[in-house]
Amino acid sequence: MKKERAELVEKNHPKLSVRTQCELLEVPRSSLDYRPVGESEEDRELMRLMDEIYLIDPCIGTRRLVKVLERDHGRKVNRKRLRRLRREMGLETIWCRPRNTSAPDKGHRKYPYLLGSMEVKRPDQAWCADITYVPMSRGHAYLCVVMDWYSRKVLCWR
Repeated sequence: MKKERAELVEKNHPKLSVRTQCELLEVPRSSLDYRPVGESEEDRELMRLMDEIYLIDPCIGTRRLVKVLERDHGRKVNRKRLRRLRREMGLETIWCRPRNTSAPDKGHRKYPYLLGSMEVKRPDQAWCADITYVPMSRGHAYLCVVMDWYSRKVLCWR
């Protein structure tokens, strides 16, 4: 849109100066003489490397890509630069979503939600329980908690 308006500016207009024309067309004067610069040889080489890495691992993001380029190819590159080049190349990270641990197995029975429309108005009217997986430095543990639904107080845990 601005490019089209910039083309309307006449350098040798008999009555209006270039500055006035730019103000009327709402075009910055600096954009009249702008000539786009192509990618540098270094950027093209980086884009080629990024393309190779992306074909091997499409789940790699810019943070890991910085480390891979430095470790394997001896290139110290800014993350913002990689993000810009990826955007120009149209490369997007494929997100590997974590598996839902609460997904029921097809063979398991599904129990109905018993509290449905019941309004919990006092302590000890309804309790709830939850089991949580806790990763630790040497393996993992499970935390089981029983809570009061009204006060959210932990009644017991193991």
